[in-house]
Amino acid sequence: METDYVEQAMQYIEDHFTEDFSLEYLAQYIGVSSSYLSRQIKVRKGKTFVECLTETRMRMATTLATETRMPIREIALRSGYQNVTYFCRVFKKYTGSTIGDLREQNRKKQF
Repeated sequence: METDYVEQAMQYIEDHFTEDFSLEYLAQYIGVSSSYLSRQIKVRKGKTFVECLTETRMRMATTLATETRMPIREIALRSGYQNVTYFCRVFKKYTGSTIGDLREQNRKKQF
């Protein structure tokens, strides 16, 4: 049975998205070349490694933003971002709104 490197990579991303790691590190961890892993992720998932990692991080950030009153800095850290400004920029690009706007929309839906 062939080892499913892409599924191993996706599982690693799910388990370690709060950590700072690269495609090169992940490929070495799995035991394949980074170019091979990059191509396989793109073919199988239709996204790059960075897009897969960002999607996982943004899923967590969106959950924390809508389900908690946690400060933005804490949401950023728990989503794998050390730089809050960068996190806010990525969040807005990914979701189309700021955390404040998202929380306001969510609050209005509850009433």
